[in-house]
Amino acid sequence: MTLDRSIAPAIAALDTILIPQIDEYRLSNGIRVIELNSGSQDIVKLEYVHAGGRYQESQKLAAKLYSSTLRDGTSSRSSAQIAEKIDYYGATLSSRSGMDSCSLILYSLHKHLDQLLPIFLDVCTDPVFPEEEIRKTCVRSSEKLKIQLAKNEVLAYREITSLIFGDDHPYGYNTYPEQYLKLDRNLAQEHFDHCIHTEGSFIIISGKITDAIRLVITSRLEQIPIKENKRLEKVFDSYEMQAQRLNIEGPNSYQKAIRVGKKLCSREHDDYAKLYVTNTVLGGYFGSRLMSSIREEKGYAYGVFSMLDTMAKEGSFYISTEVAIKNAEATLLLMQKEIQELQDKLISKEEHRMVTNYIMGSFINMLDGPFKTSELIRTLYISGLDFHYLDSLIHTIRDTSRQEIQDIAKKYLQWEDMSIVMV
Repeated sequence: MTLDRSIAPAIAALDTILIPQIDEYRLSNGIRVIELNSGSQDIVKLEYVHAGGRYQESQKLAAKLYSSTLRDGTSSRSSAQIAEKIDYYGATLSSRSGMDSCSLILYSLHKHLDQLLPIFLDVCTDPVFPEEEIRKTCVRSSEKLKIQLAKNEVLAYREITSLIFGDDHPYGYNTYPEQYLKLDRNLAQEHFDHCIHTEGSFIIISGKITDAIRLVITSRLEQIPIKENKRLEKVFDSYEMQAQRLNIEGPNSYQKAIRVGKKLCSREHDDYAKLYVTNTVLGGYFGSRLMSSIREEKGYAYGVFSMLDTMAKEGSFYISTEVAIKNAEATLLLMQKEIQELQDKLISKEEHRMVTNYIMGSFINMLDGPFKTSELIRTLYISGLDFHYLDSLIHTIRDTSRQEIQDIAKKYLQWEDMSIVMV
């Protein structure tokens, strides 16, 4: 039988998603552990997460500086010695910081974990932030930022987030190359002293976890001294965004980077799941309305998308694309038109089924393996949610009706409320 490739395969509904089981417990020092025991290979991932991102900083760039220099040496090991040991055992040790958290991550084979955990503990409990390494990091970061600022799309993103959240809000402030050159080790040390190893910290263990591996990890991690969190939770004034339109001259004179956006809610909001579906219809996947209209029909852009950029405290919605200068205004009109159509007319049953199945499939991808799942766990827990929230989210997304999509578009996606940045 010859396969007729001109006929698309039938869409099969995904009614259920198998959500992995996790275990939660506390160590004797009070640290909460989230364990995801899954996988067939003798590999384990260990991530130690702190509420020490941008939102908790005492000064701009503190979280980034801390994370960038965390592995640059301890009282007993230099950065070179740490890197050599990690490489020798075929492991990876990395650190990162974001808007709401920072973390130290270790990937290790089972057979080498006992040799690597002392290094992991040394790095996370006794960093010294050498001044020489701080200088090198700051110079590198300054030069990298100069390169980034030569891109229209970067400038556009910086401006739209600043308009949405405000210049002084941790989710909205922008940094500049000269700021890095003024930083010193005291800022990294202060961030470590006040935001790391506090009561809100937690550990995610994922991969194939045997009783022996669990014992090795927990016996070591119980040695971490946990501090009382004495820093008061910051409450930033809610910035009432006034819709603005900015035209900025950027370094690339052949294209315009366009960002259209506004402030929206966090994941805890009752409408978040329905917003997730509505955004997907508009511009959240390759077959979306924005992609079909602006890329496929008009050929104005290689890619265009909309997204919900959601943090622990607040969130935003924005549309993003890059087009030829002559097509910029026409592109904005098409964006407005697609939003208006979502508000005026129910989407078809076929499109509704397609989008729902796409989202369900994307969740399956997020849960594909223990390490991917651990990323999702971190995102939920740093937002004050737990893994049970995921089941509720999936059910609400699956049950969101066509009428609810229209109602959400009317409620949240009013074009006159959007700020527009063109670079």
